[in-house]
Amino acid sequence: MRRVVCWAVAVLSVAIALGAPAAAGAASDRERLQAVADGLTADAFVGANLLGAQQAFVVPGTALTLSRPGAPTLTVVSGVRDVASEAPMRAGLPQPVGSGTKPMTAVALLRLVQAGRLSLDAPLPQLAAGHQRDGGRLARLVSRFAGRLRAVTVRQLLSMTSGLADYDESPSYGAAFRANPRRDFTLARLAAYGLELPAAFVPGAGHHTLYSNTNFVLAAMVAEAVSGRPFAAQLEAIWRQAGLRGTSYGAPAHRQVRGYQPAYPASTELPPILAALAPAPEVLLARAPAALLWARAPGAERGPTTTIVAANPGQRQRYGATTSWPLQETGSAYRLLAIGGPAGGASSTSGDLARFWRLLFSGRLLGPAAMRQLRAPVAAPPNPPGVTNFYGLGVQRQDIAAGVLWPGAPRLCVWYKLGDVFGYTSASYYVEGAPFDGWVLTNTTNLFPSPVGDLGLLRETLRSFADRR
Repeated sequence: MRRVVCWAVAVLSVAIALGAPAAAGAASDRERLQAVADGLTADAFVGANLLGAQQAFVVPGTALTLSRPGAPTLTVVSGVRDVASEAPMRAGLPQPVGSGTKPMTAVALLRLVQAGRLSLDAPLPQLAAGHQRDGGRLARLVSRFAGRLRAVTVRQLLSMTSGLADYDESPSYGAAFRANPRRDFTLARLAAYGLELPAAFVPGAGHHTLYSNTNFVLAAMVAEAVSGRPFAAQLEAIWRQAGLRGTSYGAPAHRQVRGYQPAYPASTELPPILAALAPAPEVLLARAPAALLWARAPGAERGPTTTIVAANPGQRQRYGATTSWPLQETGSAYRLLAIGGPAGGASSTSGDLARFWRLLFSGRLLGPAAMRQLRAPVAAPPNPPGVTNFYGLGVQRQDIAAGVLWPGAPRLCVWYKLGDVFGYTSASYYVEGAPFDGWVLTNTTNLFPSPVGDLGLLRETLRSFADRR
């Protein structure tokens, strides 16, 4: 009987993913949300891996939280938290959230701004000269890279308009990480790896953005120089005030959610960072997918508007009969703060992420002036049809035209942040626009990489609730 019930739920989720209407009034809100979560773990998705090659992915486990004004917060789970033991996923279990950390880092900097201790538009050399409560670490770094940083401001760091290269792209960083993926890197050392590379454009150049983790490491160094407090302590103070009991800086003390990546063939030549994870143990996930879907990625499409369609005949022939999926347990193969830090080093739960986003956009973490700064849009082209992309400070935004998410869908403004780090992904959304105004949706999964964005998670959730509005 259990197998029949699970199959029925998976079929409902596949129908939603492919655009078929759900039966009006046929399911409770929790059942509708559960169907979306089950779709993430029941189906297989074809998309690009980290090397750019087409591959099929299955998500071992997921947690999904929906928070709506005036309604109880709902959290559902699906799949497994540990492939080897087949232990089921449970609500409230923390895992790394990758760039889900960045909005938290932005809040820490904006609190210093609203306290009058920091100007968003002061160049880093001026800030470093006037603030040395960190023992001069920022000042020494700025002096070393004076030419690169002379015109960079905190606003540019938080809005991805500095032009600074990502330390992840540094061959020196890749070699150091491969030599010891569990080593500690200071913030200054991480930043230096990015600053040693050529900048992509002049800081603040119009209509130019570049996603770079170096920006948020530098922002954290500014926060330490201004306040004299370790950046971890500044984040922890925000989390305590917000009541985020499952959130920490670094990996959880007790890692119950194992993180995975699809195993690469032994003959594959891997870049240094991936090669560092190659010794991670391999396990097999036995799963016959309910459907094979294609995470199609035309142009810059990702996140809220990721297109999910039925796999084409060639993909079905190649992947359709797969029932045993080799995965590597990479989540414990490296030190989280060695690769994430202020850019991606937090661990959290889907419930905590939802609470953070609810408090942030309700104005309970920052005052009105600081929120206006966080929400100030910076154009971030290219834009797929019907979608306009922006950066805020630590967050991103998509303005989505009517009918883009599904036929008949309303026009929406969606603030969001996608996060990923080896073994794990997260997604957080705040929606503006009727009939979903003020909805928060957050998700964690224990697979990275996965195909583009979040596999259409926001669309599937909103559409599944649309006929109840």
